[in-house]
Amino acid sequence: MSRLLDHKMGRAVSYRLLHVTLDAAELVPAARQLQFSARLSSMDDKGWFCDVVYSAAYAGRVIATACAEVAIE
Repeated sequence: MSRLLDHKMGRAVSYRLLHVTLDAAELVPAARQLQFSARLSSMDDKGWFCDVVYSAAYAGRVIATACAEVAIE
């Protein structure tokens, strides 16, 4: 999520998570390699607030998703 926000804003940004909803379908041992993805689902006109949806996948299937309300500082 940090890399996505840095890219979108064109600079390194600090941010606060205002609210996060997490849905985990299964647990995976910490030694397993996961693939993460993130996308902006919305951003206000001034670029101060946005919603980010991200997910974690293991063995080709999504095992967790999260939605975060973010305040850019």
